[in-house]
Amino acid sequence: MKKLLVMLLALLLACGTILAGAAAEEQSPYTYTVKSAHTAELRCVDENIETAIIPAQIDGYWITSLAEDAFWNCVNLKKVVIPFTVKELGVCAIAGCYRLKDLTIPHGVTTIKGQAFMLNVDMRSISIPSTVRKIGDGVFNYCDQLKYVHISRGNNYYEVKGKLLIEKKTKRIVSSFGTINGEYTIPHGIKEIASVAFQGQNGMTVLTIPSTVKKIENMAFVNCDNLTCKVTFGSYAHKYCKDNNIPYTIVKK
Repeated sequence: MKKLLVMLLALLLACGTILAGAAAEEQSPYTYTVKSAHTAELRCVDENIETAIIPAQIDGYWITSLAEDAFWNCVNLKKVVIPFTVKELGVCAIAGCYRLKDLTIPHGVTTIKGQAFMLNVDMRSISIPSTVRKIGDGVFNYCDQLKYVHISRGNNYYEVKGKLLIEKKTKRIVSSFGTINGEYTIPHGIKEIASVAFQGQNGMTVLTIPSTVKKIENMAFVNCDNLTCKVTFGSYAHKYCKDNNIPYTIVKK
């Protein structure tokens, strides 16, 4: 009888271990969508997550992208480690993460889609590798505390000037970052200003736009409620401000 009880106890303990393991698997903070025979796109399902060590592989699938809104509104998130397998970050992939302070994008990522990091209001620094070839518009919108955007020296596609992320080839402002207060001057030679590039820069009161700018996309200055632009008479920026009812003053050439 005693031997039977010992065997039953051992069996119950074994079942408990199996069930505990199954429960742990069920509680994974991540889900994924299969993209091909060997790859998948990841999304976080735990809004309370504080540390995200993203696995390179789940169930035999390599994680090659973070989905749109993958970590959206994970307000307690303080740390994200992205594996070397990831090539693309979706729209708002790591956005609305109020407590995230620093972020390193790993070598191998090639695409960062629009507003990928918006509303990370406490983020102080981000590092972008040489492999990144495409960054979407307004990627740093409402990143009010962002001071350091480190672009790898080997990156031939993007550079930082002041508080602006610029696409080198097109001379296009992709996004502003941090908080711009008072007057700000766009560098001479800039040719384009992307959609939502200055979104939410309410502290910016005067923006000087050089005559080299030949294109300003819709909503470039959305929610810039206190803005007056300084433009050259007859320039593209002059016409744009006039046509879109943006307050402006004329500066001499």
